[in-house]
Amino acid sequence: MKRHFKWDRTYINWGMTAFCVVALSLLFYFAVRNISVFGDFFRKLVTILATFIWGLVICYLISPLMRFLEERVFLPLGKRLYRKNKKGGAGKFARVMSILFSEIVLLLLIAALVYLIIPQILSSVQMLVQNSGTYADNVSKWLDGLLKNYPELDSYVGGLFGNINANVGNWLETRLLPQLGSLITSVSSGVYGFARSIYNLIIGIIVSVYLLADKEGFLAAVKRLSYAVFSVETADKLRQGLNFVDKTFMGFLSGKILDSLIIGIICYIVCYILKMPYTLLVSVIIGVTH
Repeated sequence: MKRHFKWDRTYINWGMTAFCVVALSLLFYFAVRNISVFGDFFRKLVTILATFIWGLVICYLISPLMRFLEERVFLPLGKRLYRKNKKGGAGKFARVMSILFSEIVLLLLIAALVYLIIPQILSSVQMLVQNSGTYADNVSKWLDGLLKNYPELDSYVGGLFGNINANVGNWLETRLLPQLGSLITSVSSGVYGFARSIYNLIIGIIVSVYLLADKEGFLAAVKRLSYAVFSVETADKLRQGLNFVDKTFMGFLSGKILDSLIIGIICYIVCYILKMPYTLLVSVIIGVTH
């Protein structure tokens, strides 16, 4: 009499767990032995996905503003404008206008920060260059007065400046000139990196528009993927955890922005009353870095 083999789900789960542990252990060992190869691979992967990552970040940051504008401003307006249209014209109008205004607000904030910071930095550098001669004269007069009052320091300072000149000349000949090519390469790579960041930002804004336009479909696809990969209980816990992280982080970010705004305004008012230089630049830096 034949006996049918009965599959026990417990043994299958244990076997899959053991297989995953062994596979992950081998993968970790291989990654440690070839960490440079994995580092290059992840850097290239991040470079390739940079625009999509920028788009996700922008979409996540302006999503609360878009939702507020859509629900509180443009959807009631769309219902009035498309009162006779029963094909969802009000919803499409609200979505398009909320995305448009959210992206405009983002661009205005970036432009405002650039407009406030860059001219102030340029004027500060220009003023330092213009006043460098005055600063040098003040230091020279201070040193002359110091040496007159303390003659014993004259020989010491002369030897000190002689050593400094010798060291500077040696550094220019042995260090700076041989590395001038690498310095030019570093500057060129920095300019290329800046241009690449601007390109990623522009493409990221375009990607964020597509993601925001079909936000519900994108979230539904992520939800289906989580339920396909994990069990129902694990997927529910993962979704609850992500919702908690989202609410906590958004609450922290909103509070941080409001706090920085208040600190920046207070700093600007105090600096303006005290007639301090670079009032706007100092207020923006303190508000952003607070």
